[in-house]
Amino acid sequence: MKMSIQQVARLACTALVASGTFGCSSADLERTEPGSTAAPGRDDQGSSDRTMGAFLASADLTPSHRVEFWETRPGKVILLQTFDSAAGEVSVDLGAMFAEAGSYSALYRNLIQDPTATPPAELVAADQNVRRLPIRDAAVPAPPSPPLPQRTSEHGSIAESPTSPPTVVPGQSRVLSLTPSGKHATTPAGLGFSCTRPQDTDGNYCPGWSHPSAFSPDLVPGYFYSYVYGTVAETMYWDAVGTNPQSGSTSDSTLRDVFRVNQYIDGEWQEVSSRSLPPGYSCRATAIGTAEYYQGSITGNIVGYGDIYRLSFPTLTQLASHPHWVSNEFANDIQGIAHDGSRWILSRTEYGLSGPKFGVIGSVALSSDLQNTSPNRYLGQAAAWNTAGYTHFGDVAYGGGLLYVSTNKANNLHGAIGVYDSSLRPVGVVEVNPNHGCAWVAYNPKTGENYFADGDAALLHRRSLTVRGSSVTVSSAPEDIVLQNLEATPNGIIDNITGGKVSRHGKLWVFSQNVQQVQIPGMCQRGGCYPPTYSTRNRGIIYGIDPYSGYVQTRLDVAFSVSDEEGEGVDITDETFPGSPGVSGQLHFQTLINAFPGNDRWNLLNFQVSDTERL
Repeated sequence: MKMSIQQVARLACTALVASGTFGCSSADLERTEPGSTAAPGRDDQGSSDRTMGAFLASADLTPSHRVEFWETRPGKVILLQTFDSAAGEVSVDLGAMFAEAGSYSALYRNLIQDPTATPPAELVAADQNVRRLPIRDAAVPAPPSPPLPQRTSEHGSIAESPTSPPTVVPGQSRVLSLTPSGKHATTPAGLGFSCTRPQDTDGNYCPGWSHPSAFSPDLVPGYFYSYVYGTVAETMYWDAVGTNPQSGSTSDSTLRDVFRVNQYIDGEWQEVSSRSLPPGYSCRATAIGTAEYYQGSITGNIVGYGDIYRLSFPTLTQLASHPHWVSNEFANDIQGIAHDGSRWILSRTEYGLSGPKFGVIGSVALSSDLQNTSPNRYLGQAAAWNTAGYTHFGDVAYGGGLLYVSTNKANNLHGAIGVYDSSLRPVGVVEVNPNHGCAWVAYNPKTGENYFADGDAALLHRRSLTVRGSSVTVSSAPEDIVLQNLEATPNGIIDNITGGKVSRHGKLWVFSQNVQQVQIPGMCQRGGCYPPTYSTRNRGIIYGIDPYSGYVQTRLDVAFSVSDEEGEGVDITDETFPGSPGVSGQLHFQTLINAFPGNDRWNLLNFQVSDTERL
């Protein structure tokens, strides 16, 4: 069950510090902010504790659970939370909370539970820097992977397991007591961090993580002597936790572990954070943004560690279009495209002199060549849909045995999602966007959620639908995902999204139609030149978006062959796709040329991705 930001924050605050708990205000966890005697831009808790970059803000969830905001370079923010895990405190999921809040300033207000608070000016400036982060050109190969640190995905000898006492390691000066009492319990402690999050992550490195139990439904770190070095990959979301499971006094420097975060900046690995953890304490680092390399590690006497991540987007190479400018009955005002295991499923809108009359769903076997085969027409739109005014169909999405159809009423209002069953029989329709239309709908196979947007998008709408019999209802509260770095788009928004799909990895690809002003030089004579004139020309832009955070990760400009070519639907095929004659690559984008009367032609742009694991 998804919890609100306030519920999550309250959960952290309910783990009250027991008697004898050492809070962040103690000498052991003293934090020095800019303006003190510490080195500028660093957070010194002692000789081992520092953070590179600009300190932005902090929020205390309990006396011993603090969240800090740091900007390691413009627009690149890392969130650090230190908490007393031995006292039962658990970390909060700052990645999900950021997506729900929409900005770091709003996240800060939610953490301190004061919606009217004025965020620090540095935090507001960081939000502006996020908006200006560049969007990677999908046509340019990604930079080469950096040289790996000395060790990656390695750990020392096992220190203990839930069912056996700690082992004695040759050369170890002493073996600490790991018992269910005191600062460490052999029963898993939770930490509020789970390595098993397939709904929003692509991978993890969690060595020796214990199996879930009735005490803790999440997996928690195993414990090792000396060190654990995390994994390294180019990611757009990286989340790591290090824990010191030992018992003992927080003032005993021999029992401290050191949790470090490295970031690859300007061609070299730099240590951006180092936190000294007393016995029983943990630190969690979260970085959300555009493509970046991070590595976490923890060193000391006995340590625990885990990290999770979402991989960055691939680069794209355009292949031959197929089908190419097909003209048939179904091509007229074609709108959307999807597929299941055996057939293509397409949508179009039937127009009359006064506007759209009704939507049409068609299908054609994947084994058929779309260049030569027109889809079968299913005029099975429920009469109730037409009666209710849902006469325009947009892009479609197939998932979980259901076909989702974007639709709306006249004047592009009252956007709705219609549902067909696997036999392409209409089930029902539900309004989701009353003040705007609904030109496309995407289905996330990892979460079961649907995404759509207004025509020109500064945010994504996210809804969960429930289908029972002939009833379709919205089963989740309205939620929006703020698109973050929009200043790198042509108009500060994503113009006119005509189609979108989510891959099996949870990545959202959309097709945007942007209107360009093309200058035509004025005619010149002896007396001078006439002023230039201007005409408009459509172009397509492919965007890759992380729907969990709202960051626009990549884009590719697509030149249209004629000025009035239109972008339409989107489809994704991966290694599970059985193939279809002439259709190549993994990303597919429909375009249409309108011709009167009723002789439209449609085209399918095909693209190869550099790495299907990043699709």
